Amino acid sequence: MKNKDIINFFNKNITLVILPTEQCNFRCVYCYEKFKNGKMTKDIVNSLKLFLEKRISSLDYLKIIWFGGEPLLAYDIIIDIMEFIKSKTDNGKPKVRGFMVTNGYLLNLEKAKKLAELNVNEFQVTLDGDEDIHDIRRINIGKRGTFKIIWNNIKSSS
Repeated sequence: MKNKDIINFFNKNITLVILPTEQCNFRCVYCYEKFKNGKMTKDIVNSLKLFLEKRISSLDYLKIIWFGGEPLLAYDIIIDIMEFIKSKTDNGKPKVRGFMVTNGYLLNLEKAKKLAELNVNEFQVTLDGDEDIHDIRRINIGKRGTFKIIWNNIKSSS
Protein backbone atom coordinates (compact mmCIF):
# COMPACT_ATOMS: atom_id res chain seq x y z
CA MET A 1 0.00 0.00 0.00
CA LYS A 2 1.36 3.40 -0.96
CA ASN A 3 1.45 6.40 1.36
CA LYS A 4 -1.18 8.12 -0.78
CA ASP A 5 -3.52 5.14 -0.31
CA ILE A 6 -3.00 5.18 3.45
CA ILE A 7 -3.71 8.91 3.67
CA ASN A 8 -6.78 8.50 1.48
CA PHE A 9 -8.08 5.71 3.73
CA PHE A 10 -7.75 7.85 6.86
CA ASN A 11 -9.33 10.84 5.14
CA LYS A 12 -12.41 8.76 4.28
CA ASN A 13 -12.82 6.83 7.55
CA ILE A 14 -13.33 8.61 10.86
CA THR A 15 -13.94 7.38 14.38
CA LEU A 16 -15.10 10.00 16.87
CA VAL A 17 -15.08 9.27 20.60
CA ILE A 18 -17.57 11.60 22.25
CA LEU A 19 -18.08 12.31 25.95
CA PRO A 20 -21.51 14.01 26.17
CA THR A 21 -21.38 14.23 29.96
CA GLU A 22 -19.04 13.61 32.87
CA GLN A 23 -22.00 12.87 35.14
CA CYS A 24 -22.64 9.36 36.43
CA ASN A 25 -25.65 7.82 38.12
CA PHE A 26 -23.51 5.20 39.90
CA ARG A 27 -21.11 5.36 42.82
CA CYS A 28 -19.07 2.23 42.18
CA VAL A 29 -16.84 1.39 45.14
CA TYR A 30 -13.72 1.26 42.94
CA CYS A 31 -14.34 4.40 40.88
CA TYR A 32 -11.79 7.20 41.06
CA GLU A 33 -13.91 9.85 39.31
CA LYS A 34 -14.98 13.00 41.13
CA PHE A 35 -18.49 13.01 39.56
CA LYS A 36 -18.27 16.32 37.80
CA ASN A 37 -21.48 17.84 36.54
CA GLY A 38 -20.12 18.77 33.14
CA LYS A 39 -22.32 18.26 30.11
CA MET A 40 -21.54 19.02 26.49
CA THR A 41 -22.53 22.63 25.80
CA LYS A 42 -24.62 23.81 22.85
CA ASP A 43 -21.52 25.53 21.46
CA ILE A 44 -19.58 22.26 21.45
CA VAL A 45 -22.54 20.39 19.93
CA ASN A 46 -22.81 23.04 17.20
CA SER A 47 -19.05 22.92 16.55
CA LEU A 48 -19.22 19.15 16.22
CA LYS A 49 -22.13 19.44 13.78
CA LEU A 50 -20.19 22.01 11.76
CA PHE A 51 -17.18 19.69 11.61
CA LEU A 52 -19.39 16.79 10.52
CA GLU A 53 -21.21 18.88 7.93
CA LYS A 54 -17.89 19.85 6.35
CA ARG A 55 -16.54 16.30 6.30
CA ILE A 56 -19.46 13.92 6.02
CA SER A 57 -19.95 13.99 2.24
CA SER A 58 -16.33 12.92 1.68
CA LEU A 59 -16.47 9.99 4.11
CA ASP A 60 -16.97 6.31 3.39
CA TYR A 61 -17.29 5.33 7.05
CA LEU A 62 -18.12 7.17 10.26
CA LYS A 63 -17.98 5.48 13.65
CA ILE A 64 -19.26 7.27 16.73
CA ILE A 65 -18.31 5.97 20.18
CA TRP A 66 -20.30 7.37 23.11
CA PHE A 67 -18.90 7.14 26.62
CA GLY A 68 -18.84 9.11 29.85
CA GLY A 69 -19.55 9.39 32.86
CA GLU A 70 -22.80 7.74 31.89
CA PRO A 71 -23.62 8.85 28.34
CA LEU A 72 -27.34 8.11 28.69
CA LEU A 73 -27.57 10.95 31.22
CA ALA A 74 -27.08 13.13 28.12
CA TYR A 75 -29.54 11.14 25.98
CA ASP A 76 -30.95 14.36 24.47
CA ILE A 77 -27.51 15.37 23.19
CA ILE A 78 -26.85 11.92 21.73
CA ILE A 79 -30.20 11.93 19.92
CA ASP A 80 -29.63 15.47 18.64
CA ILE A 81 -26.22 14.63 17.17
CA MET A 82 -27.25 11.25 15.76
CA GLU A 83 -30.39 12.74 14.15
CA PHE A 84 -28.18 15.41 12.59
CA ILE A 85 -25.86 12.74 11.21
CA LYS A 86 -28.80 10.74 9.87
CA SER A 87 -30.17 13.84 8.12
CA LYS A 88 -26.85 14.20 6.30
CA THR A 89 -26.50 10.51 5.35
CA ASP A 90 -29.88 9.47 3.98
CA ASN A 91 -28.28 8.17 0.78
CA GLY A 92 -26.40 5.52 2.79
CA LYS A 93 -23.03 7.24 2.51
CA PRO A 94 -21.09 7.30 4.66
CA LYS A 95 -21.84 4.06 6.45
CA VAL A 96 -22.51 5.09 10.06
CA ARG A 97 -21.99 2.86 13.05
CA GLY A 98 -22.58 3.86 16.65
CA PHE A 99 -21.24 2.22 19.79
CA MET A 100 -21.90 3.08 23.43
CA VAL A 101 -20.12 2.28 26.67
CA THR A 102 -22.86 2.43 29.31
CA ASN A 103 -23.63 1.03 32.72
CA GLY A 104 -26.97 -0.09 31.22
CA TYR A 105 -29.11 1.27 34.04
CA LEU A 106 -30.95 3.75 31.78
CA LEU A 107 -30.89 1.61 28.62
CA ASN A 108 -34.55 0.66 28.49
CA LEU A 109 -36.30 -0.77 25.43
CA GLU A 110 -37.61 2.60 24.23
CA LYS A 111 -34.15 4.19 24.28
CA ALA A 112 -32.51 1.12 22.71
CA LYS A 113 -35.02 1.20 19.81
CA LYS A 114 -34.54 4.93 19.21
CA LEU A 115 -30.75 4.59 19.31
CA ALA A 116 -30.87 1.62 16.92
CA GLU A 117 -32.94 3.71 14.46
CA LEU A 118 -30.03 6.16 14.52
CA ASN A 119 -27.37 3.44 14.00
CA VAL A 120 -26.26 3.24 17.64
CA ASN A 121 -26.75 -0.48 18.00
CA GLU A 122 -23.69 -1.79 19.81
CA PHE A 123 -23.43 -1.47 23.56
CA GLN A 124 -20.79 -2.40 26.09
CA VAL A 125 -22.45 -3.08 29.44
CA THR A 126 -20.50 -4.61 32.30
CA LEU A 127 -21.71 -6.75 35.15
CA ASP A 128 -19.28 -7.28 38.02
CA GLY A 129 -20.26 -10.88 38.69
CA ASP A 130 -23.46 -12.40 39.99
CA GLU A 131 -26.15 -10.23 41.56
CA ASP A 132 -24.68 -10.31 45.08
CA ILE A 133 -21.16 -9.33 44.02
CA HIS A 134 -22.35 -6.78 41.47
CA ASP A 135 -24.67 -5.06 43.96
CA ILE A 136 -21.85 -4.63 46.46
CA ARG A 137 -19.57 -2.99 43.90
CA ARG A 138 -21.88 -1.09 41.54
CA ILE A 139 -24.37 0.92 43.52
CA ASN A 140 -26.39 3.89 42.35
CA ILE A 141 -26.37 7.35 43.90
CA GLY A 142 -28.99 6.17 46.41
CA LYS A 143 -26.58 3.37 47.46
CA ARG A 144 -28.86 0.67 46.06
CA GLY A 145 -27.90 -2.33 43.97
CA THR A 146 -28.24 -2.07 40.20
CA PHE A 147 -28.00 -5.64 38.89
CA LYS A 148 -31.72 -6.40 38.38
CA ILE A 149 -32.46 -3.23 36.45
CA ILE A 150 -29.38 -3.63 34.24
CA TRP A 151 -30.12 -7.31 33.62
CA ASN A 152 -33.76 -6.59 32.73
CA ASN A 153 -32.68 -3.78 30.40
CA ILE A 154 -30.20 -6.08 28.65
CA LYS A 155 -32.82 -8.80 28.22
CA SER A 156 -35.55 -6.45 26.95
CA SER A 157 -33.21 -4.57 24.60
CA SER A 158 -31.64 -7.63 22.98
